[in-house]
Amino acid sequence: MNLNTNTLNADATQSFESSLVSSQNQIEIEESHSRSRISPCEFELLLQRAVEILSARARITEASSS
Repeated sequence: MNLNTNTLNADATQSFESSLVSSQNQIEIEESHSRSRISPCEFELLLQRAVEILSARARITEASSS
């Protein structure tokens, strides 16, 4: 490899790492916003619904394995 190729590879790597960090920061920002939008009451309802769904799946699995 010559010096120009090494420089291009380094630039590409830096650009990729920079965009990766930027996208990770964006994800963290979006996650923090989404977390703050759910009230405790809504969270409890969602959690209760998830438990109901998992319980129903467990019953179906038990019935089909019998």
